[in-house]
Amino acid sequence: MRVPVRSAKAETEQPLASFESEGDACAIVVRGDTSSQDVNTAMKEAVEVAARHFSRKLLN
Repeated sequence: MRVPVRSAKAETEQPLASFESEGDACAIVVRGDTSSQDVNTAMKEAVEVAARHFSRKLLN
């Protein structure tokens, strides 16, 4: 499964990276500098959330 990565404006109340889905559309949204270690860690967590989402969606 391929999930697009999109960039968004950095907002203090939003996580550095998150998995977002709406209907059949989904993306990992990144806020901040992708070369940052904190952003890379947040992206890994977003990928894990995406994997759980698709596991539930495809197996149910």
